[in-house]
Amino acid sequence: MATIEDLRAIFRKKKPHEIAIEVGGFTGFRTSNIEELRPEEIDRLYTIHTSGILSPAQGEHTRGLPLETATLLAEEIAKKKWKSSILRIATEEGIKEPNDWGKFNSWMMKGSIFKKSLNEHSLDELKALHRQMHKLRSNNEKSSQKPLTKAWMKKAIKNQNLN
Repeated sequence: MATIEDLRAIFRKKKPHEIAIEVGGFTGFRTSNIEELRPEEIDRLYTIHTSGILSPAQGEHTRGLPLETATLLAEEIAKKKWKSSILRIATEEGIKEPNDWGKFNSWMMKGSIFKKSLNEHSLDELKALHRQMHKLRSNNEKSSQKPLTKAWMKKAIKNQNLN
């Protein structure tokens, strides 16, 4: 069972803003403070750093870990990649505004296929949601070809700003 002091020993050579960025990204931006980490998060973060997962010399992210820990870590990394892709498409399509989660969260509860927040999705559900986002993008592109639709106006405004 790792403690906060163990994490501080690992992070002693890093600058405070680098630590805040890493902890924030690790917790899904729930917190950027080491003191606010939950015990299971402390253990996982400690395991990641002590097993050499973040070493760029290693090809695999899971080298030296027990099988179940490696599987969980690989699944978590895959989930973060799918979430990132979903959020990028949502931002491009205007569902999510930068620095504002309200519109996106309400769309997730009303318009997504699973009717739950993004963090509650499993890996298979994230893949299905990603397909839905691609379909939404293609539907918006088709709609932008028809004059005086919302998608057409959005495309016109975007093209107007390019001139």
